Amino acid sequence: MMQHAEALSEVLANSVTLPSRVMTLSKSLGHYLAEPLVAPFSLPRFDNSAVDGYGFRADDFREVTTKEPVTLHPFESIRAGEHSEQCLPVNGVVKVLTGAPIPPGVDSVIMREELEVGGKVSLNRTPIVGENIRHAGREVLKGTELLPVGTKITPSVIGMLATFGMSRVNVIRKPRISLFSSGDELVVVGKTLDRPSQIYDSNLPMVTAELSQLGIAPRTTYRLPDNLSATLQSLRLAMKHSDIVVTCGGISMGEYDFIRTAALELGIAEKFWKVAIKPGKPLFFGTHGTKSRPKLFFGLPGNPVAVMVTLEQFVLPAIRKLMGSTAAVLPMQSGILMQPITKKAGRLDFVRVVAVWADDHYEITPMSAQESHMLSGIAVANALLHFPEACEVLPAGATASFQWLSSRHGG
Repeated sequence: MMQHAEALSEVLANSVTLPSRVMTLSKSLGHYLAEPLVAPFSLPRFDNSAVDGYGFRADDFREVTTKEPVTLHPFESIRAGEHSEQCLPVNGVVKVLTGAPIPPGVDSVIMREELEVGGKVSLNRTPIVGENIRHAGREVLKGTELLPVGTKITPSVIGMLATFGMSRVNVIRKPRISLFSSGDELVVVGKTLDRPSQIYDSNLPMVTAELSQLGIAPRTTYRLPDNLSATLQSLRLAMKHSDIVVTCGGISMGEYDFIRTAALELGIAEKFWKVAIKPGKPLFFGTHGTKSRPKLFFGLPGNPVAVMVTLEQFVLPAIRKLMGSTAAVLPMQSGILMQPITKKAGRLDFVRVVAVWADDHYEITPMSAQESHMLSGIAVANALLHFPEACEVLPAGATASFQWLSSRHGG
């Protein structure tokens, strides 16, 4: 049985970044940059006013004080989008609105609120060179690398790309994913439970929703019957047209657990089966195809919480890496445990918790529903506490490590 860290390393080692594609800026949200963003020009492109105000040449008004103010008439008014080549005359003043280019000769802009205005400008202090002027290149110089390869495209990144007039962007394409749920007892949500032994399938809607937060819609979602022949047929087709295949259920050692058998029969190279974690021990991972671009196969357990935990710990990091992310694994956090927790030694437990910032640290409170079939606990939780393999007790007040759930982290 493989340890968690080794299993995650195996998954990431076989998750090869997918090819890039150029797409319109409007459709790029949630993708990752396939090439760095290098500034094609400086920002600001030209000296401009940071405020609505009046422009001066500071040296012309060195003697001005509150006791000896001067009254001036603006010789020109410039707004954003306009441009003036006329040089500021000696002892002159020009009206400049926010974003307007600074005309020649102006080296200071004073806010309108500081001046008495009524067709005239009453100046009662010496202007300060450079005040309220956004100088060309102050934010960014042409040729500067602003965003590296692997940066996730967020709304603010789209804003930056648009600032440079980029209507198209080179990104890593998102993976094609096929998703299956296995078991004759499962019934699609919305239909009637005809027998007492039937249950609603929560795994497919849950995993589909998790993928949607990455902007991915599974190309196939299907319920597999407890039948080896039908399972083989569906998985064979899915492997042909997908980058990743994910199954939920049918991966343990029961008489009707056919997923691993089918995967091996289809030529999927098993990398591991069973990981020393709880929940999620009966996890299968394998690859198919070339070493340079393998297709990934994940056989997740069937219990809903085990599905969510293994999805968070293994599948989502693989997807992020395929998409080009340089931060495929969410960072660890630390906090103070508010209640004692216990377990048997031997496996890394993922305890569903709520972590809340209090003063200068996180307070971590475990959920009461911790069994692998109990979704009520993880539905409220915002994080997974890592309860170390060898440890049997974590007392209240102990420092504990946790990871945010992706849905609470933003992917």
